[in-house]
Amino acid sequence: MIARSWLTVLLLGLGCGPTLPSDSGSGSGDGSGTTTLDPDSGSSATTVPSTSTSTTGVPPSTTSDTGIDPDGSSDGFVFIMEPDGGGICGCCDPFAQDCPFGEKCVAWDPSGGNRWDSTRCSSIPRNPGHPGDPCSVINGPASGLDDCDLGSMCWGVDPETLEGTCVATCSGAEDDPVCPPTTDCVISNSGVLLLCLPTCDPLASACASDEACVPSEHAFACMSSTYGAGAGPGQACDQVYDCQPGLLCRSVLDVGPPCDPGDLRCCTPYCDLSVPDPTAGCLDPAQACTSWWGARVPPAGYEDVGFCAQ
Repeated sequence: MIARSWLTVLLLGLGCGPTLPSDSGSGSGDGSGTTTLDPDSGSSATTVPSTSTSTTGVPPSTTSDTGIDPDGSSDGFVFIMEPDGGGICGCCDPFAQDCPFGEKCVAWDPSGGNRWDSTRCSSIPRNPGHPGDPCSVINGPASGLDDCDLGSMCWGVDPETLEGTCVATCSGAEDDPVCPPTTDCVISNSGVLLLCLPTCDPLASACASDEACVPSEHAFACMSSTYGAGAGPGQACDQVYDCQPGLLCRSVLDVGPPCDPGDLRCCTPYCDLSVPDPTAGCLDPAQACTSWWGARVPPAGYEDVGFCAQ
């Protein structure tokens, strides 16, 4: 990928929220942190062409204490160190994008793991990447520190190389999110992770081998499962991307056996309502193939999508 220069990151910040793990890698980085999301509820999603324009850049300055080279000769990340050693503010709204000019509101994991469970303002580098461009991160895949433009984030990051691809983040509002055509908004991790991802059919998924076809309210989309639990049929899950391909994360109360009643959610297979025996792939003979859409009218092309439930 195109190399971008990376300056030393000394990221302390705005004085609220948790403290960023240091560059020395002292954060846990084990991905053990978990967040709460109800995957059963779905997420609003639309496929409306994006009309926003880039507002990247950094505030002009001629003083060295901004951390930005005023002659524009430096690319990459430059962050400001607060003299009092304050913490990182986790107060921004990813839909409102209410960070100062030259910054974007991003999801991240303050613990240093790979579970995005908070938001923070992050500087936008010079010459940032756009959706579809290669990208890279520092301090781990969920650090919130990437070289993508406002309205996008580095996703599908290889935990070894820390390289991935810029994808658009959902704009609009939580009850009416907007994504470019052929993509759909997947809202996860307690509403802090908002990704516009390619749509898919869970009954005939064309997602990559390291992706799962996950639901949102109006469609399904291919989402990287690299950071998921890799849970199999009947096993516990937390996030929409925790289950293996062909499975989805639902409430144990919906799925029933063989899920452990002590778990909140577990992975259950999708099923096809159009075939003669839609329950053939279900985990328990007592289960039925239930429409994913419940009482709602299914969107065109997704009428036969069901899941195995009690």
